[in-house]
Amino acid sequence: MARLEIKESRRKGKGKKFRLHLDGVEIQEDSSYKLYTLLKVDNEKTKFRVSIRDNELSDLVCSLENGHLSDQIEELHPIEYCDGIFIKDELFSLKIEFQDDHERYLIMSTALNLSHWKKAWSPQEFLDEIYDLADRLSGKAYIEEGSELYGFDFLFLFEDKNTTIDQELDKREKEIAGLWEIANKNLQAEIDANSIISHFSFPSAIRSSCEEYLISFIQFLKDVGVEATADLKHEGQAGQVLFSVTPAKGKEALGKIRQALDVYLELAGATSFEYESGASIQVDRLESRILFFQSQIKLAQAEAKAQLAEIQHQEKTIEAQEATILAQRVTMGHISTSNVFLQSRVKLLDEERADKDELEFFGGLVKFSNPEAFGFSVNLARLLALLKPIMIEEQPPLQSGELPALARASDE
Repeated sequence: MARLEIKESRRKGKGKKFRLHLDGVEIQEDSSYKLYTLLKVDNEKTKFRVSIRDNELSDLVCSLENGHLSDQIEELHPIEYCDGIFIKDELFSLKIEFQDDHERYLIMSTALNLSHWKKAWSPQEFLDEIYDLADRLSGKAYIEEGSELYGFDFLFLFEDKNTTIDQELDKREKEIAGLWEIANKNLQAEIDANSIISHFSFPSAIRSSCEEYLISFIQFLKDVGVEATADLKHEGQAGQVLFSVTPAKGKEALGKIRQALDVYLELAGATSFEYESGASIQVDRLESRILFFQSQIKLAQAEAKAQLAEIQHQEKTIEAQEATILAQRVTMGHISTSNVFLQSRVKLLDEERADKDELEFFGGLVKFSNPEAFGFSVNLARLLALLKPIMIEEQPPLQSGELPALARASDE
């Protein structure tokens, strides 16, 4: 097996110079292109930092066994990986290095990409989780803090002199990828345990409008006395949306928030509002949010009808792309503000939702009478006044039998 080492060479008119040798033969360089660079790292000129700059030479070097790298090579930077490799969307730089214990390590370094960070947990929380999982790495391996912000280095000992650089790298890539998955799952599990999660699949024409309405649920909660945060993620399948809400006080309020979300989604279909004098800004804000959402849905429906009519008017064969557009327009034609969230919810909390003539929430304190079939009028001021003491764990002011009408079927 070839051995990589550094020897002193003498060239005519150039004096002595240290050069890289493979299996005793000097690696020849073209005068216009450097295949590698050597940098002395000690005064005795016995230790060097080697940076490979040629892909073919890099492939050859990385195929060498650990035991065939000369002890003169303090650091080795293979060009094939100098620009880094991607593991779970994070860029890792690589080097092989001797440590103080005179053992050779593969060092894989990264810094979390904050510009594209869209996770529900902070970079520091992820970093802490990775450190906690370090004992899952096989062999002699550990993690050190990196030089960059939210950076860290994985250090893996070459335990077998017969292992090639490529073999060690392939093994450690898989380990880091597995560690990434475990860390994300652990952090997601912590959120799931303290959050309510709903899945939706919206038609593309109204997706942004529906997502805006969902995010505004946090303001609705705040208006009834509950502080919470929301996260909205797009999942793998086209149009799939994951919406999660996490209360500031922990999972004690989850049951109430889940019902409050159902009430909020039903309000999107209100056909009219009952007014009370001196309504608060919270009432006006909620009504404005609902009306704005409804106007967006109606506009999307009008555009869908116009585009469908245009396609039908063209009197030509509808190709695959046009057929997809047509199918979407037909879907839009069956969606209204009273059923948009019902039809878009991937998994209903109540599987028999569509068969009920009356919807009840909070033990019957809030009721909607067959809202999808007939539409309904709602008194938002009374609704918010009722929900606030319930959500902040005070006793409700009235029992269900004494309640004034909050929502009733609209006259047809």
